[in-house]
Amino acid sequence: MMPDRHHPDHALDQEEPTPAVARWLIRTRLRRLRERRLLTQDQVANEMDWSVSKVIRIESGAFGVSVYDMRALLALYRVDDRAQLDELRRLALIARSRHDRRIFHMPSSVRTVFEQVAHFERSATTIDVYAATWIPDLLQTREYAAALAPVRLGDQVVTDDVATSVIQRQEWLTRRTRHVRTTFLIQEAVLHRQVGGASVQATQLRRLAATPSVRIIPRTAAARFVAAPSFAVMTIGDHGSLAFVYGFDGSIQLVEEPERLAQLQDALSQASEFAIDAATSSRLIAEAGQER
Repeated sequence: MMPDRHHPDHALDQEEPTPAVARWLIRTRLRRLRERRLLTQDQVANEMDWSVSKVIRIESGAFGVSVYDMRALLALYRVDDRAQLDELRRLALIARSRHDRRIFHMPSSVRTVFEQVAHFERSATTIDVYAATWIPDLLQTREYAAALAPVRLGDQVVTDDVATSVIQRQEWLTRRTRHVRTTFLIQEAVLHRQVGGASVQATQLRRLAATPSVRIIPRTAAARFVAAPSFAVMTIGDHGSLAFVYGFDGSIQLVEEPERLAQLQDALSQASEFAIDAATSSRLIAEAGQER
């Protein structure tokens, strides 16, 4: 019998998850197990003699779950399958690790901005990006990333550290043992937004034009479709989805809350409907580059 890949406890078939991703997997699975037992958060709190806020914090990631509490929850949810229990214990061991920062060796000046999203990019099976303000990080040249750094993070930022972190994230994706599918939906206005000098912009647009996973949302559609700010939706195997929203203040916010996540997925679907095909997008990008 083939394994059920849609089972909430199906093992992660990517590289070993980082501690940050392991913590997300644990809280996602605990929430699904609760829902499968048709229990509300209030009912769980009553059964466990906890406050409702503790259950909410565990499932939202604001509060870590101890091994003791996880065992008690699994007993309440009547999880007795050995494979499921072993997998959750394995994730609990990874989640308790303090070695997140050793994985990426990211410059300390920008670690708080980029580290979390890097962890999930490492484990994602799909990454779908909507860009309304600038070229997405995963497609930026080093020069473009450096020129953009003061705009997105302020004049005090070390521009070379930002550029190094952006390029590192790109390299980590290319070194992955399993393929990750990417799609980039970019507003046409982004192509004409000057970042750096003319040569920086021209080089960036040439790279963009050569990327087959890029589709442009033309200006004619922009009036009918507006979703701001930029964001990325990622799936982690069959375990679920999450998103990162790129704020105008340079922040990158993790989104797990189901209702907000559904809104972003709907916006992504609408953006895809308005976007032109990849070949036409490439020609449009090339034309924008020739204007400079």
